[in-house]
Amino acid sequence: MINFKKSRARAAIALGIASVSLFAACSASQPSQFAARWLKVVTESTDEANLGGKETAEYDVSFEPGVNTAFSVNYSNGKFRTELYADENKNYVYETSLTIDVSYSFGGESIAFDGENGDVVKSKAVFKNTKNGLAPVSSSKTVIAHVPSSASPASLKGCYSEYYYTISTDYSSNSCVVTYYEDKKAFDEGKALKEKSNNFEHDGKYSLIDNEELLPALRAINESTTFSVYNTAAGKMQNVSVSKSGSEKTAFNFKIEGADEAAADHTLDYATYSVKIDDANPGATQEFLVAATTDVGNNEYRNVILRMKTPLSFNLGTLVYNLSSVNFLK
Repeated sequence: MINFKKSRARAAIALGIASVSLFAACSASQPSQFAARWLKVVTESTDEANLGGKETAEYDVSFEPGVNTAFSVNYSNGKFRTELYADENKNYVYETSLTIDVSYSFGGESIAFDGENGDVVKSKAVFKNTKNGLAPVSSSKTVIAHVPSSASPASLKGCYSEYYYTISTDYSSNSCVVTYYEDKKAFDEGKALKEKSNNFEHDGKYSLIDNEELLPALRAINESTTFSVYNTAAGKMQNVSVSKSGSEKTAFNFKIEGADEAAADHTLDYATYSVKIDDANPGATQEFLVAATTDVGNNEYRNVILRMKTPLSFNLGTLVYNLSSVNFLK
């Protein structure tokens, strides 16, 4: 978020709640090539974002512990849900919701934030169709999070920081407003502690996307690329480097609504996308396994994101999102 410390930004990225962003060295204009790969029949220039339905996907979020010996963190009961649909203006709308419990342990003491006191991150992004480069219209995000704050804390309380805030970004005015709250009670009651706003400008070198539409943007590309993203943590426009690996084939276990009675193994082709910040201090690289398009006329798995890995700061571990069920667009 604006004026956040680097430790806060790194922790937020690990939870998928901060901008993934950076600066690339290339000076040539290189817009990304997008196609509506979430459709049964892949379209490019004719995409009107007229979906006539809604795609929903659900993920189980697990935690792989790291090697930090100063203290430990554990995440559990993680659920991540996404929705993709079109609005009355034929723009895409992408909504996400993450709920997860977190606990910290230090020197024989521990504290847990779970149930109603657990972490909650919700977002909504509105953006144009692929013909218009998925250009963002607006986005919003609400965050309740307890994130790692130090590599070597001196106490249990020093292991984490609590954050309560909302973000609103408007691309008609290229402005972003972050509203902070003192605690959960103030957050629930809408009693803001302070508000900060920033304006930004896109230089046009790379395709502009909003951080909250990063996941559908990854599904819409078929090659390595660079995006321009406004990073609220840094308070400025930066670039995101996306590297795509070659296609592989394996089985993933998930349920396709309307086709599977229960979760089943689906053997399919997929590609791995590595996403990182093009910056002197890029932070950890995030990894996304995306179903590959094998037939544009019968795109069975719609380039759905099958798995995501987001490392935490301070070598504390990695959050792993595994697709559990999906209801594809007809």
